[in-house]
Parts: sequence; C-alpha cells; structure tokens
Amino acid sequence: MKRQKKIGLILAALLVFIVVVAVSVNLLLESVTFHNFAIRKITEAAEQATGGKTQIGGLDFRLSTLTANLYNVTVRGHESAGSPPLLHVDKLTVGFKIQSVLRRKIYLSDLEIVHPVVHFEVDRNGKSNAPQTSSSQTGSSSSVFEMAVRHLLLTNGEINYNDQTIPMNADLYDLGANIHFDLLSNRYSGSIAYDNGHIKYAQYAPFPHSLRAEFSATPSVLTLQPVDIKVGSSSATLHASIANYSHPNLSGDYSVVIHTQDFAAFAPGTDPAGDVLLRGKINGSDVSNQPLLGALVIDGEISSNAISAAASTGRIEARNLRGNFWLADGALRASGINLESLGGILRADVDMQHLDSTPSTEVRASFHGISLQAAQQALRRPELRQVALSGILDGKSGASWTGSVQNMRASADLTLRAEAQNKKSVSGTSTVAMPVDGVIHMTYDGQRNAIGLRSSTLHIPSTVMAAQGEI
Repeated sequence: MKRQKKIGLILAALLVFIVVVAVSVNLLLESVTFHNFAIRKITEAAEQATGGKTQIGGLDFRLSTLTANLYNVTVRGHESAGSPPLLHVDKLTVGFKIQSVLRRKIYLSDLEIVHPVVHFEVDRNGKSNAPQTSSSQTGSSSSVFEMAVRHLLLTNGEINYNDQTIPMNADLYDLGANIHFDLLSNRYSGSIAYDNGHIKYAQYAPFPHSLRAEFSATPSVLTLQPVDIKVGSSSATLHASIANYSHPNLSGDYSVVIHTQDFAAFAPGTDPAGDVLLRGKINGSDVSNQPLLGALVIDGEISSNAISAAASTGRIEARNLRGNFWLADGALRASGINLESLGGILRADVDMQHLDSTPSTEVRASFHGISLQAAQQALRRPELRQVALSGILDGKSGASWTGSVQNMRASADLTLRAEAQNKKSVSGTSTVAMPVDGVIHMTYDGQRNAIGLRSSTLHIPSTVMAAQGEI
C-alpha cells in the first residue's frame, strides 16, 4: 500500500513538473523578450541567405500546434529610396513536425504565404535591385528535397517587373501555388497559376493573360504536365521534362493557337483576321549555361485554314497555309511554306542566320496561277475600276538582307499569260477586259533605292511595251 502511494506521489509530482515546464515554456514563447530574440535570429538568417535587408513586423508561436506566424516580412535589395521593396509578405505561416526527438529530425509540415508582393526592377544599364548573397552561401549544397515542405500554399500573390533595357513591364495578380511533398517517393507535385497578368512591351498596349501549370519534381527530373497560357482567344500548351538540374536537358512538345486579332497592336492598320496553329517538339541541352537561342532546338509545323490582313490598297486573303520550321544554333529555317491566294499558289522558303547578333535573311518564293483580276480586286484602286486586267502570273523571286530590311537586294523573274476576253461585268458595270501577257525580269537594290529592269516586255491589245534599264 505504501509502495502504491509512493508511486502515485511520484506520478503526481511528474505531472506537476510537466505542467509547470509547459506553462513556463508557453510563457517564455509568449514573452516579448523571446519574440525579439526570435525575430533577430530569423532576420540574421534571412539576410545571410538572401543578401538583402530584412525586416519582420511581428511574430507569434503556438506550442500546441508547433506553428509560427511572421507578419509584415519585408526584404529590400538595391532599389532606390522611396521605391517599393523587392519583397513584402503580409503573413508567413510555418508549421513544424518532429519526426524524431532522439535524432533531432524536424521537418516543415506546412508553409503558407499570404499576399507576397515582388517588385523586380532593371535599370537602363542592366543593373537590377536583386541583392547578392554572401560568398559563403554560394557553395551551399542544400536542396529543396533535403528541406522538404510537406505542403506549401501561396495565395493572392503579385509580381511587378520593370525592365528599362528592353523596355518591358509585367504585372501578375492573383498568383497562387498549391504544392505537396511525398516523403515516400521524395517527390513534389502541385500547381502554380495566376488569372490576371499583363505584359507591356514598348509602346504597345498591355496583353492580359493567364497561366496554369501542373508539375511534379524529383531530385533528378522536373515534369510539366501541362503548362497552359491564354492571351485573349489565343492559347499555348506545353508538355516538358527537365532532367539533370546542374546541366539541364529539356525535352517536350507544344501547341500554340494564335488568334491574330489578339495581336493587331503589333501591326497597326493591318486589321488581321483568322487563326494560325503552331505545333511541334522542343529540345535543349545544358540550357542554363549558354544563350537560349543557342541551347534550344525547336521544330514544328505551321498551318491555317484562312487568314487575312488589310494593306494600304486593299485586303489580302490567304487560305490553306502549310509549312515547316526549325530553330537551332541561333538560326531559323522555314521550308515548304504553301498558301493559296489571289486565285493561285505561293511557295516560299525562309533562312535566317545569326538571330542572336546581326541577323541575315534570305527568302525564296515561287508563284503559280496568280490571277491579275483577283489582284486588281484586292488592290481596290479607283483608277483601275474601268479596266479589268486579265492574265495569269507565274514566276519566282528571291530577296536577302543583313541587319535592316532597308539593305534588301531582291530579284524577280515573272511570266504573264493572257486570258483573251472582250468585256466583263464587274459588280453590275460594264468594264473593258484587258488581257496581258509578257515577261518581267526585275532587280531591287535597297541601299541605292534602285529598281532595274532587263529584257522585259508586256503585251496588251494593240500595244507592246519593252523596258530595259534602271530607275
């Protein structure tokens, strides 16, 4: 009986001791002294990791759930006085889990980031406001897999990007991320998305767009399945995998639908219409250690059922556009481009070299069955309404230039075959049908702004015109 009583007293004493310790620890964690100490230590660690000046507005810690909350976290880089900070987070919540007390293994169970706002700036000299980490940190071998976060949730994020060297501005709102980590498979998986993004280049109007990306990542491979981007009625979908993070190798496929009306601002007055489809494969070796144009290999095909654009003299329409293209080593080649327009068929090949420095371009084209009447109707020139040209155009042309298109040198060899007609009714009016045939051999020198003609003749009823010389 006495032994049981002693055991009861010992257990009661231990319980009292545990309660006293818990209360003491809780009081300590709630004390101003501990909060100031914790904020100072976290600030020092953050500044050492980022190289930026860090400020933390407040902190609280809940022992029962092992959860810490940081409030009004601000990281400043090299931005000028009065400018918004590089990063500001309204609230940062970190949840801990103790995996083993004896082995002192503690991992992050939850990381919640509420309303992070990033302001990234690049001045005219290419210098950004991003801070530089200390040299002692650059050799760190820690990885996100060693510091596994079981669940990361980011809500209501914003990114503001301003690059004066391009010039380009980008704003992303409603940015969110929901990421989970599986300890058994050592794999991250989740999604990143934003619904309200704007990119403004030079003087052009901003492009509203949205993005959603599903991904998974292991210590050796990152898989994107898929990445969806929408700009107005245009869309792009990418499936890709990146292997070997130290020397990344990229492989994947893409599909892009361009609704030309969405990009009318890039060519004012053209009033484009129609959709263009691009799809193909993308590959890249060691993409982080060399210029992007040199690292990527993109091949694919282009197609469109019908597109059109306005010109100064009328509207040009094309149907059944088909072709292939290949981008690699800073060069772009497009081959087998075929389209139907003006009653005939146009075929072209394009070769562009040195895209990363001073581009040089060569274009080769051939024409088959182009109708002069269709061309005249597309031109819509008032002075031509009383005469209906009749003829079929065949031929070939080529052009090349380095740097500006003003340096173009071009040549064309064309043949016109007349279609004999007397009168033709156009839009209810009687017009004179004028059959045309002949040959034209023409050159153009952009640097001299000169047009040359040789052995060129045109035959119209009762008239023969010959041309030889330079204008």
